Amino acid sequence: MNNEKGHQAGDEHKNDRDVCLVIHTSLGKWQSNFDKTTKVSEVITATINHFGFDRSGKYALVMKSTSETLKPERTLVSYGFSEVCQDVNFTDKGNAAYGNQ
Repeated sequence: MNNEKGHQAGDEHKNDRDVCLVIHTSLGKWQSNFDKTTKVSEVITATINHFGFDRSGKYALVMKSTSETLKPERTLVSYGFSEVCQDVNFTDKGNAAYGNQ
């Protein structure tokens, strides 16, 4: 699986090693599957590439349900994500990439 780009949800590469994320940004949302062992930092890079965000930003992923900021060095599986798609916000210092502009 190519973690840099992720896979579109529902594609033929989805398997029991995948985690579905719905990533909400100021430019829209992106639903994609990532291998469970993908680091949060790799999901951030894939999101930057997918939407074309400025690479100089300081980005983070935040769980919509708990407002917990996901640590870049941790893997998706370390957060116990299930087979249900997880909603996360993509932020630049908490506001520039998501929310009211």
